[in-house]
Amino acid sequence: MAYDIDTFVKTDLKKKFMEQYDYKFYEQKRFASGKNEYWLPLGADCSIYRPLRTKRKYDMAFCGSIMLDKLHEKRNNYLRELVKNVNIYIGKDSNEFANLRYNEAHFVFNQGVCNDLNMPVFIVTGKQIGRAHV
Repeated sequence: MAYDIDTFVKTDLKKKFMEQYDYKFYEQKRFASGKNEYWLPLGADCSIYRPLRTKRKYDMAFCGSIMLDKLHEKRNNYLRELVKNVNIYIGKDSNEFANLRYNEAHFVFNQGVCNDLNMPVFIVTGKQIGRAHV
């Protein structure tokens, strides 16, 4: 049994690796198309990602990768436009640091590079972070 996340990265290498397993689970739904292949989306650890009593510093927060490649082009374009008009926090924070930044923002920006559900979707909706004013 194997679980592959970010399946869209190094696809050929990962496909070869996954062939040796009887049961395959993929973060991206479109890759789970064969026998004994299943879609298993990411989730969030509620002991890490939780509401905090903190003041809002930002209109919006984004915690994730900002690579200068074709895959991230759409996300980067959105972020460039947001920076012009919104008080937005942008960083590659994860876990407790990302949780703090999300709590310090009124809204959370997320744009999955593979047009799928990625982790921030579960983090924000599961714990209602970045919605209510504290």
